Amino acid sequence: MFFQNINYWIIITASIVGMIVGFIWYAPWAFGKLWMKSKNTPIEKPKTSVWIGMTISTFITAFVLAALFNSLVIVSFWGLVLTAFLLWIGFTVPMKLGDYYFGTDSFTFFLLSVGHELALLTVMSLIIGIFG
Repeated sequence: MFFQNINYWIIITASIVGMIVGFIWYAPWAFGKLWMKSKNTPIEKPKTSVWIGMTISTFITAFVLAALFNSLVIVSFWGLVLTAFLLWIGFTVPMKLGDYYFGTDSFTFFLLSVGHELALLTVMSLIIGIFG
């Protein structure tokens, strides 16, 4: 079943690594400056509530991936990568595309956001799929 044999330590680990992926992706020396420029907002230190919300949402993503992987038979590294890609292209991209079409964000912002989500889903899927 979905929630049997879930390794919560791996979920916590995947969540922490997922947050690290975000720190790296949005760091000023990576895509952070371009992201802020495309968002048209000044660079500010995020509030504590933002960090709490992102930590919770990353944990939820890891938990859902673990529950999903408990019901799937994925037998290879590339199977995990393909699953992450399919989740990304089937769920993340369409939702973010709607935000892009009906919002005020630039295409650069859209690409940076969906790129981060692809990296996040791939890394978390590999951690949970290999070690979970």
